[in-house]
Amino acid sequence: MTAEDGTNHTGKVYHYYKKKNGAECNKSNITKEKSENLVFEKTIEYILQPQAIEKIAVSVVESLNEGLSKSDLLVLLEADQRRAGRAEKP
Repeated sequence: MTAEDGTNHTGKVYHYYKKKNGAECNKSNITKEKSENLVFEKTIEYILQPQAIEKIAVSVVESLNEGLSKSDLLVLLEADQRRAGRAEKP
């Protein structure tokens, strides 16, 4: 399906999806609003399932933990700081 726009004789603009030219399809055109509402509803249905929530939570925690790991630069600076501290002691 492809997104299309059209206007009626009064100039009102309509947004809809229609089958691609030459495509074998017995479906009629569907309004953009109806199609997008259906996609939104189905997405919410899926996301609110316990398995999906668990998957999303695990993914978020993994991403957060990756960001919390020390960078190579930080590790080197900490090592330099420890060496500098030992060098200052008499």
